[in-house]
Amino acid sequence: MDGTPELWNASALPPQWIELALAAPADVDSIILTVAQVPPGFSRHELWVRQSGGSLTLVQVFEGETAEGDVLVWKPEVALEEVDLVRLVTTALAGGLWPAWHEIDVLTRLPPE
Repeated sequence: MDGTPELWNASALPPQWIELALAAPADVDSIILTVAQVPPGFSRHELWVRQSGGSLTLVQVFEGETAEGDVLVWKPEVALEEVDLVRLVTTALAGGLWPAWHEIDVLTRLPPE
């Protein structure tokens, strides 16, 4: 999100979510999530996107063991066009932890020159 060492923390138990509104609709090539989680354990995260003028659509569920610094990647077969919103929902997290992320990177396709 910002490239700093700071992290986002929900400050509450799951389910919790964070939502990113893009400055303008963009064609998304991938979304990269860097986990902030100590100690390691089971987690379940849902990745939702909204295409311009549409509703939120579930595109990926990440479920399994995660730990500090793990990187979760969603990459569609072809770029998802006209995305204007990304929502990450944590529905389960072991150990009574609060959902937290170091980075959420939305990588977009460059416009043709």
